[in-house]
Amino acid sequence: MRHGALAVALACFAPALAHTAWAQQAVSSQSPPPEAVALFHAGRAALAKDDIEGALKLFQQSLALNRSGGVLLNLANCEEKLGHLVKALQYYREVVQFLPETDIRVPPAREGIAALEARAPSLRLQLDPSAPSTTVVVVDGDELGPSRLGTELALDATRHVIRVQAPGHEPKEYDITLEEREKREMTVSAGPKLQPAQASPAIPPRAPALSAPSVAPAPRAMTPLRIASFVSLGTGGAGVIAGAVLGGAAIEKRNELNKYCAAPDAITCEASAAPLIQQGKSLADASTTLFVVGGTALAGGLGLLVADHLIRPQGPRIEVSVRPGHITVGGTF
Repeated sequence: MRHGALAVALACFAPALAHTAWAQQAVSSQSPPPEAVALFHAGRAALAKDDIEGALKLFQQSLALNRSGGVLLNLANCEEKLGHLVKALQYYREVVQFLPETDIRVPPAREGIAALEARAPSLRLQLDPSAPSTTVVVVDGDELGPSRLGTELALDATRHVIRVQAPGHEPKEYDITLEEREKREMTVSAGPKLQPAQASPAIPPRAPALSAPSVAPAPRAMTPLRIASFVSLGTGGAGVIAGAVLGGAAIEKRNELNKYCAAPDAITCEASAAPLIQQGKSLADASTTLFVVGGTALAGGLGLLVADHLIRPQGPRIEVSVRPGHITVGGTF
């Protein structure tokens, strides 16, 4: 009841307290920024309309521009109304530290501290002796150092999450809800030990099949058909050359006959030209025969060479496949 009366008194006399706060600051130091004063009065107006959250934001903005006891006191009032007892305690304590003992706002702040310390629940955490020394305890995201374990933690009357983390252990969480004026003690421990990962046998990656480069076929041994083709080509070529040579000789004989004959025949030629005529005919006949035989042999040789190429089997080919556990060799020969 006493603290309720205090809250009513703060609400009633807040304008006067605020005016005193700004006046004292103006006398003791430089005047506060006009924007900070405007934000403070806007916060007071929002508080009068019961817009607690809006007033809280305005007071926070004012405090960022200019730190004053009046703003701290109103922040404590807003946080308390919103149920943030720990934050309200912090602001009340800042008022006491910030203002001189003779300030009229110090006694109300001290009464606020006493009232909230009685209302705010507390939690004392102990670490189980079996937990590793490197265990970390986190309350609502706030990591507790070793010095804070075993001491009373002032918390709000609401839900809280405690997380215990230790190397080699699974994380462990505790979910609790504290009521006003509750004093609770807890012993927390690390989670179960992590089991070593079962090492599964490594499966080697499947090796790609390796194909050996194709082996070029070795020069094939001379077959009878291939030999016959070369012999025929050689004979035909020699026959053609010989026919050409004899043809040239027959032409020379013909040119010689022009001296003895008015025309290249035996009727108009002199008797002494008869041997030349016979030789020329023999050379011409032989040249024609060699041309025919040589041409035929060349055609036959080419035919035999093509036939040998067509019926010749493909050369050997080797393929090697390497896979885990076996090697396969194959090919054509």
